[in-house]
Amino acid sequence: MPEPKKELADKYLTATEVRIELGLSRWDFDTRIARGMLPAPTFLDTVMRGSVGLKVRYFDEHWLRVARAILDNPVLKRE
Repeated sequence: MPEPKKELADKYLTATEVRIELGLSRWDFDTRIARGMLPAPTFLDTVMRGSVGLKVRYFDEHWLRVARAILDNPVLKRE
């Protein structure tokens, strides 16, 4: 797993932090973003691990508020 850059981690939330805040599994979180059910990350960074570039996703507080509103939408809940 790539390490977030300190200067970005101080300003943004990481995917792991957002998943915990929203109570989503990694699969649910990744799938909802991929299908457009949740917005794209606020910022994407590439961290080099050897010769491979790994993407690190960052999310701001506004993104988190929007995601909560989407997930709290009663039309989307099927319980």
